[in-house]
Amino acid sequence: MKLPVRKNLRIKDFNYKSANVYFVTICSKNQECIFCKIDDEITNISFDKIDFNKYIHYSNIGKIVIASLKNIEKIYDGIVLKEYVVMPNHLHILIEFVNKSCNNNTDLSKVIGSFKRYVTFSVNKDSDRKVEIWQKSFYEHIVRNEGDYDRIVEYIIYNPFKWKLDEYYR
Repeated sequence: MKLPVRKNLRIKDFNYKSANVYFVTICSKNQECIFCKIDDEITNISFDKIDFNKYIHYSNIGKIVIASLKNIEKIYDGIVLKEYVVMPNHLHILIEFVNKSCNNNTDLSKVIGSFKRYVTFSVNKDSDRKVEIWQKSFYEHIVRNEGDYDRIVEYIIYNPFKWKLDEYYR
């Protein structure tokens, strides 16, 4: 029996080690809501007055995801975590590769793969029952200009407010 070939989501011949800003979306396995819960009332709150901690309740897995995201800059020279949001069943990351100090062997797939493995290890290290956390692969968008960057930052910041409208909403 021949197994189906998994579609490669990356742009052919693009150098994912190059100095760029990347917008990455990573989904949980089967899009299960395992990272946090967002209260419905968040949609009625003024953004400038919001205390996210009051309306977004992170699970232990969600807390591990956030801590692991914050460690990316410490682990990889030349990589800057610009912005992120952890949603119930996915996360968005805006990450910049600064070419001058990047390790030549580090590309976007290696960074994201390492992040996903570390989160999975951390969640499962003290458990008899192993939890599958991630959907295979991830989605990326190469940020093309300042307008694109601003649009993505705004999308990330406002994403929790629009959770019920999100394509991943369950």
